[in-house]
Amino acid sequence: MKSLITVIVPVYNAEPYLQTCLDSLTAQTYEALELILVDDGSTDGSREICEAYAQKDPRIRVLWQENSGAAAARNAGLAVASGEWIGWMDADDWGDPELYEYLLDLAVYYDAELSQCGVVYEGRSSRQVLCPEASICSITPFQTITEWKYFTNQVYNKLYHRSLLETIRFEDGYLIGEDLLFNLDVLPKVERIAFGGEVKYHYRQQAESLCHREPTRESVESFRNILRDAMEQSGKDHVAYVHFQTEYLRNELDVCSKIVCFRFHGWKALRDEVRSSLCGEFRYVPRNGYFTCLERLKLFLIRRCWRIYEVLILCRHRRLRPKGKG
Repeated sequence: MKSLITVIVPVYNAEPYLQTCLDSLTAQTYEALELILVDDGSTDGSREICEAYAQKDPRIRVLWQENSGAAAARNAGLAVASGEWIGWMDADDWGDPELYEYLLDLAVYYDAELSQCGVVYEGRSSRQVLCPEASICSITPFQTITEWKYFTNQVYNKLYHRSLLETIRFEDGYLIGEDLLFNLDVLPKVERIAFGGEVKYHYRQQAESLCHREPTRESVESFRNILRDAMEQSGKDHVAYVHFQTEYLRNELDVCSKIVCFRFHGWKALRDEVRSSLCGEFRYVPRNGYFTCLERLKLFLIRRCWRIYEVLILCRHRRLRPKGKG
């Protein structure tokens, strides 16, 4: 008998994209699926779409809850999941037909409890591919920083064995970054991770999403705090510390870019806080082989020559701004 895979989809006002998501799930080459759709209090036609698909496909189960956020919706789905393996998909994304067959084959072949595939980020005018340089590799967690570079913080391009998740749930109260916190709880339990170099998951980038809308200080600080917690949890003597430190410093670059481009409320105090933080962490950059020359230059300019950094970022922002936009 084939292993059952449960795929949990939190749904909130996803009417324009939901059919693409559900069509990709019902067309999976791996058919032993349980599809749990958790409507998080949608006010558009999302619930009706979910129910229509459930009537056509007995593998689909629809749950409904008052609007409580994606973390609560994922937890609700996990609480009733029956599968030996658990995956997640966002309601505005989609997967290739072989997505879950590929992830399961990776896990079984390498005797791994967690598998991960490549992701393509689908923007309105561009595509960005994120996947391991190697076609396939398998590591034990925290083995070496060389393999850690393959790990992504998100849950949607992964397949988890159920035994990893018995006591783990997503944490509420974060604007973004709950995926990373979830994985931080999971990883200490994992004995082996299998990475596949093929891109099977399509992430739809939307201007109105929390990750891509104009930032606020609250949204920026939410993820900064999560990354700081990740560094503290791993500990400086742990090889994973370098991974999260790299993520933290790259996020600081992103924060500074947003400060320059958007000047949101409280930006001056946050800028000073980031520059102070970089003074403490910058000494590790020369020993970290995962920063590009441009990233090293930006980190240096933020600390020493803020005005030159501003000019650099503004020139790039104006060059990339879509035509016709103010």
